[in-house]
Amino acid sequence: MLQESAKDAVVDLSCCAVRVECDPGVWHAASRLAGLVAYGYEITGALERPELSDRHIKTRMGLDSCRSHCRSTPERLTSQPAERMKLKILITGIGGTIGSVIADALSDQHEVTGIDIRPVGRDGVSVADLTDIDAITPLFEGVDAVIHLAAERRHTPDIGWDLLLPTNVVATANVYDAAHAAGVRRFVFASSMHVAGNYESDEPWASIAAGRYEGLDPENVPLVTADMPARPDGRYAATKQLGESLGRYYSDCEGMEVVCVRLGTIADSDAIGDDPRGYVSWFSHSDLAGFFTACVEAPDIKFEIVYGASANTWKIYDTPSGWNALGFTPSDNAEDHRR
Repeated sequence: MLQESAKDAVVDLSCCAVRVECDPGVWHAASRLAGLVAYGYEITGALERPELSDRHIKTRMGLDSCRSHCRSTPERLTSQPAERMKLKILITGIGGTIGSVIADALSDQHEVTGIDIRPVGRDGVSVADLTDIDAITPLFEGVDAVIHLAAERRHTPDIGWDLLLPTNVVATANVYDAAHAAGVRRFVFASSMHVAGNYESDEPWASIAAGRYEGLDPENVPLVTADMPARPDGRYAATKQLGESLGRYYSDCEGMEVVCVRLGTIADSDAIGDDPRGYVSWFSHSDLAGFFTACVEAPDIKFEIVYGASANTWKIYDTPSGWNALGFTPSDNAEDHRR
């Protein structure tokens, strides 16, 4: 059970039942329900100015539609679980492994569109170059949430600015700009653990990444948290840090809800591979799908940097804080697949 107070309002969220109590004149308390509306709850109740209810909640949430209905019930707002709100979600880089896994999962409940640099065998996907702002801007109209995956993924030292600047800097800035111009409410940016990758040169994290566990207890290893200074381990990581900074700007100054996901390792085959670091960073396809669904659907998001990986026994990065922020529970653990 989660209890949260807002002056005269009390929200009691227990599984799928929600009870909200407030004095009829305390209209501001209804704003606390906005996240519940976005998550798919139908809100009913008595308010001093019921004629404002739809417009007020839409203004708070930036929604095109709202399931709010006011009725004459004494000093009580009551909600029952309703069908999850269907969102229009645009995924850049939808043709890649990560994009395909996420799109398949989201398509069950939402309308999924996408942009890719090359043709993709999926309905609703446009072929466009993200560095062409004029070409991509119209594709964001009517979109509720953007998941920006498209990037130059190679992060070895030989990958220079000639490849990174157009794809990871200009394209990312264009996607943020196009989303903001279209009034997109939520933006999910695919960042990378490499933004903090140089912590892996320090102990005990260096030993964990190398698979040297002697004398270490996984339950007592200090974790690298999102609020620690970034320590990018290369130019690729620096471009991802810039993408996070753009997210902070659009959240703080423009009111966009932004989740930056410092992704671990996602293999085409869903396997961990031979690198011992994989037992830290492995992100199963199943957990990846559920995690990004939570990134899109979780209520009460302003700006979050979260680490994305499965519930692996050996951790370097603070993945549990991200699970808590998003209300997500992973199901897989790399240790269960150790060879």
